[in-house]
Amino acid sequence: MAAGTYELSRINQPGGTPMFRLGEAAGPRAVLLVPAGSRDAQKSWEASGTPVLFFECGSSRCSLAQIWTGGYTPAYAMRHVNIGKDELLRVALIEMRR
Repeated sequence: MAAGTYELSRINQPGGTPMFRLGEAAGPRAVLLVPAGSRDAQKSWEASGTPVLFFECGSSRCSLAQIWTGGYTPAYAMRHVNIGKDELLRVALIEMRR
């Protein structure tokens, strides 16, 4: 998805595993995200308390790797494209607003 303003909403499921809807703030396009698992949020995220989207980026693309919605929730790991062996890895942390 191109850079822009997006809305993230959590969809709770009876089985306990959440799903997320990530869509354009001013449009109909959206994707459904299903976490591959969960883990403890990074200490710096918990200290700030601000929900984040965590991306892993290579030379030509970025992939959403984790979602943390704040509070006492875990960080949800997303299936994403691995960066190639010869690519430099950089990360991008996008803070979300409520």
